[in-house]
Amino acid sequence: MAGRPKKVINKKQFESLCAIQCTEEEICSVLDATDKTLDKWCIETYGMHFSEIFKQKRQGGKASLRRNQWRLA
Repeated sequence: MAGRPKKVINKKQFESLCAIQCTEEEICSVLDATDKTLDKWCIETYGMHFSEIFKQKRQGGKASLRRNQWRLA
């Protein structure tokens, strides 16, 4: 088999990074992956490009932040 070994990305860690609204660059840095690798992984895992899945996964973080803001107000 030729080429590099397939990059293993932790799905839960990826979703957590999206929830706290890390940038794509930050997510790539934490996961030690390129943007192309991350996008390919998103397509294989979710059937969507990074930008599409990021929009979905960050909503949980927004709700959590809003909940905490109301609690502190």
